[in-house]
Amino acid sequence: REGKENKKLKKIVIAVDKGAFRSVYQGAEALDTIDWNDSSSPEAETSRECFGALDLLCHIQKLAPRTEFAVESEMPSGEAVIVIGRLAQKVMPVDLSSMGEEDFLIRTEKRDGRIVTGLYGRTGTAVLYAVSGYLESLGVRWFSPSVHGTHIPVREEFCLPDIQTRQSPSFKTRGCYSEIADDSDEAFLNWLMHNRVNFAYLEQYKNIPKLKKRGIKVCRGGHSILYQYFSPKLSYPYSHLYRPDQEKPVDPYPLSLEAVPAGEGEEFTYFHAHPEWYGMVVGKRSQELGTGRTEGFGDNFCTSNPDAVRELCGRLVESLISGELSDADYLNFWMLDNGRWCQCPECKKNGNETARLCFIVYQLNKRIQEARKKGLLRREITILFPAYHETLPLPDQPLPEDFDYRRCVVTYFPIERCYVHHIDDPNCTETNSRLFEQLREWTGESGGNYRGELFIGEYYNVGSFASVSVSFAEKMAHDIPLYHQMGARHMYYMHMTARDWGTLAFTNGLFYSMLWNVGLNAEHYKKEFYSLYYREVSGVMEQFYGLLEKGSANMKYFKHYQYLFEGGRQERLALWGRLNQMAGKREEVFPLKHMQYDVTLKDPNGGISAVEMMEVYHQCRTLLEKARYCSEDETTALRLEEDTARFEYTWLSLNYLFHMARLAIFHEENKKTAAGCEYQIAAGYAGWLKKITRPLEGLLHFEFYDNGLSATWAEEAFRRYSAIYGDEDR
Repeated sequence: REGKENKKLKKIVIAVDKGAFRSVYQGAEALDTIDWNDSSSPEAETSRECFGALDLLCHIQKLAPRTEFAVESEMPSGEAVIVIGRLAQKVMPVDLSSMGEEDFLIRTEKRDGRIVTGLYGRTGTAVLYAVSGYLESLGVRWFSPSVHGTHIPVREEFCLPDIQTRQSPSFKTRGCYSEIADDSDEAFLNWLMHNRVNFAYLEQYKNIPKLKKRGIKVCRGGHSILYQYFSPKLSYPYSHLYRPDQEKPVDPYPLSLEAVPAGEGEEFTYFHAHPEWYGMVVGKRSQELGTGRTEGFGDNFCTSNPDAVRELCGRLVESLISGELSDADYLNFWMLDNGRWCQCPECKKNGNETARLCFIVYQLNKRIQEARKKGLLRREITILFPAYHETLPLPDQPLPEDFDYRRCVVTYFPIERCYVHHIDDPNCTETNSRLFEQLREWTGESGGNYRGELFIGEYYNVGSFASVSVSFAEKMAHDIPLYHQMGARHMYYMHMTARDWGTLAFTNGLFYSMLWNVGLNAEHYKKEFYSLYYREVSGVMEQFYGLLEKGSANMKYFKHYQYLFEGGRQERLALWGRLNQMAGKREEVFPLKHMQYDVTLKDPNGGISAVEMMEVYHQCRTLLEKARYCSEDETTALRLEEDTARFEYTWLSLNYLFHMARLAIFHEENKKTAAGCEYQIAAGYAGWLKKITRPLEGLLHFEFYDNGLSATWAEEAFRRYSAIYGDEDR
């Protein structure tokens, strides 16, 4: 609860224990001198508390510019004190035994005629959250990492509020997952901290100590893990009969009857030594493990071969101890993305793909725990394995009795889903109803072969969206509490961007607010966002986001892909895929009941048509222009400028795809004149998109992010139609 504010004060002191550091400032800035991988490090805890104290100072000085503030490392004698962490517990002790590691407590007392507010937590991370919670109680909001993204209500006369509050997170893991961002922007890291994000998987890491100082644990691994650590083309690390090498260790594995010598001057590889370790596909052992730019595609290894599993697990544990994974707290153990699985008889005996995956996870965790017992690893490692595409079904074999469900957690990925419907809507018979049935099985309702915790990996900015302006607020407000009710306590979505969010700030803010407090009133959050972020044009922007949600509903088919589950058949359907294949019949370009060209079907699956979608986005564009015209506040104008940059890129992208779809249909119907006109319109949008790079700057990993045209994933279609309808000048 928040009580009445106390009298205005001339000076307020922030007090925090500096521990062994020379000063609070040195403690806050300490990075390289601390072992952030040691979960029991007292220096790490002290540094977090000192960092929180200076973070509080930085914000509160802006909030109350006429009040004097100071930071001290012991309890001062002033009339008003905000005391942090362990020092608070020392001078104003409270019982924290019932609190979790991330719970925080804020208490205000009058002691000896002065006002003392204590910010408490059992860990340094919890203390950081207490600082953010205290600033929130003063009206501070972190809407985006931009310079103009924080709302700080400046007060001419400042009074310390009387606060008594305790908070606990609804989701234990509140993750930032991004294959398009790195950690180079400190404003982004601070935004994550203030919004209590405690997990990060990023495409590149440059400042891991800065992440861990902010209470953010690191995840590594992914689809490329087999290529990195077990590619058939990697040099065989042991001295082998066919390639003796005294500098290499003795081969611990028996000589393979299938081994083949390498040619002169050729690297002697894993595949030369042990072809039987790799997947049998169409009767042959395959070397195609890791193809393409992301090195996450191809043919999986032979999961039934015990020596192959032993070697892979050993290499991963070595890396967790002293290699590239030595800073990881979580390991994404994923097989190849849509990869083919070994078809040998022994693999088939081991059950479905999910059962095979769980068996490897079990072995890997055993090796990790052995390393922990030997003192080689001083931190807990959580293995995350995916229920994704072919591993969506439960394992069809019983897992070992000692399967470690605490350290081995499934991540459920409904990438095939639509956003026309809620994930549990039984009317979505084309797509979501099938996915929801599988999700329920993973929760243990069916009494199946998995009894552990549940991680959710959602897709509010999936890769091929390429960060266009979308809103799924209404779906999030329904689905996140549903996931929580079903037992999920861990969640992230793919893929967060690190800067220039524009309209994406709305999604990110609501998402993490709900992960912290699943009972949050989403409508109240929206109203506050519109009011504080857009001020005098809040009403216009409320209309904008309402229409944006309507227009975004079929974005999965229009910009990514959606599955059609029909009978025993399942098919991946995407507009860009249809265009690149030059499929032109209307029922081929728009094959789903979810999205037709110009009608919304009365069928329960039916959603917004392509024509109506473009009309709605046009209305959004008009409202955004109106807001820019009517805005008189400089900060609001800057926010709207950022919104506009992302929205205009979106507008051009959608128009390009829409007119390419019309071109395909007219071409198929042999309406050459109409097709030629559509080509000219699409060519105009293609030309503009090719020049657009700013909304895509800093988005890593995907080759399609070079410019706005490539980010549509339908540039190939334009090249093909250009050969038919383009002129020589073009």
